[in-house]
Amino acid sequence: MKLHAKLTALSLTAALLLTGCGTSITGITLGVPQTMERGSTGVATPEYVYSGATPEQARAEELADKLGLAWSSSDPAVVMVDADGNLAAVGTGTAEVALSSEDGKLSANGVIKVVVSPTGLTLPETLTLTEGGDGQSLAATVEPADATDYTITYASSDESVAAVDAAGNVTPVAAGEADVTAEIAGNGLTSSCHVVVTPAVEALYLSEDAVTLGTADDVTLTLYAEPEEVDVSAAVWTSSDESVATVDEEGTVTAVAEGEATVTANLGGMEAICEVTVSDKTSAGSSSSGSDSSGASADSSAPVSTDYGAIPFNLAAGTMEWWHIDSTDDAYWATLNNINAYRAAVGVAPLSIDAGLSQIAYTRTLDMVRSGVMSHDGYQTPEIIAQNYNSAQSVVDAWAASPGHYAAMTDPSYTICGIACEFEEGGATYWCVTFG
Repeated sequence: MKLHAKLTALSLTAALLLTGCGTSITGITLGVPQTMERGSTGVATPEYVYSGATPEQARAEELADKLGLAWSSSDPAVVMVDADGNLAAVGTGTAEVALSSEDGKLSANGVIKVVVSPTGLTLPETLTLTEGGDGQSLAATVEPADATDYTITYASSDESVAAVDAAGNVTPVAAGEADVTAEIAGNGLTSSCHVVVTPAVEALYLSEDAVTLGTADDVTLTLYAEPEEVDVSAAVWTSSDESVATVDEEGTVTAVAEGEATVTANLGGMEAICEVTVSDKTSAGSSSSGSDSSGASADSSAPVSTDYGAIPFNLAAGTMEWWHIDSTDDAYWATLNNINAYRAAVGVAPLSIDAGLSQIAYTRTLDMVRSGVMSHDGYQTPEIIAQNYNSAQSVVDAWAASPGHYAAMTDPSYTICGIACEFEEGGATYWCVTFG
């Protein structure tokens, strides 16, 4: 009985040994990460399929060694793999990592994508658009610059003011303000841009519609728009003849040589113009006409004798205040006489002084003193204005040299006028003549 039992045990051992000796690797699978961040490392893990029971680790390693397994990468510039299956993500793109037996009968592979995740997202702080005007694309900045595999989504806080599409193109809808936000989906990075939609330009005009300058003199024109909320800083300034007068982006007109030129400010498809006359025969200064009259059709260059009528600057000396001329000053009556001299030259009846119109002219010059700008703002009575002329002769001759002002001065439908001039000791003046 004992001998029988011993033989049985030996047979079992032999059977186990026989089973172990017959085990082999019949297949391989490979575990690799689907994506890797550029610059990171990882490990490819092989899994073996056996013909029998899974052997112990030492035996499994022995079986794998007998296959002469080797690692490879389809693109080492993207993913590198060493003899132990250690991975290194080198550059963006995709690569296939494979493990193959020496005889080529067994192999496994896996595809790895190397990415660069965004770490920063920035939009412009502000964007200014015009109601009904062209839209603009938001230039989103993503860091690093070579980031991959991301999607930016955009949203507007108020689509009734500024709409934004999936590509980040912002369209102005109506005047107002809104915030456009960009977000990188699944990343948590966000950035916002404050969008200001200004009203469409309804009207555009300059502080002067005509100026007369001496050579090398300059004057700064002020651009106004309606409604007042319109941003005029983007206006484009041009001169029709830069050999006569130039203009810079701030609206400063500089006389170059005698002649005539038209200075134009363009904004939102609208224009405002100022006729510039450069003449060495007149003192430096600028003038503007607020009259819609057609005037007389005569040659304003015809010689006319005019009175000097100096402004009494000595009255203002040391006061640091503005003064004005009235009917007690020579300049007041010289202005009337000079205008009437030009009217007489074309056969038009002279004007007479009207106290009410003189009061209006006085109010208008005070308005310009307070604002520091020569402007027709608030005028309702036909008028011509000017600044920085020091005598009745120089200002009236300057008006006569400008077609628009000359037309107003010689308009036969006018029979009365008012005259005013504000001045200060430094030589600055504001002139206004009103007509009725």
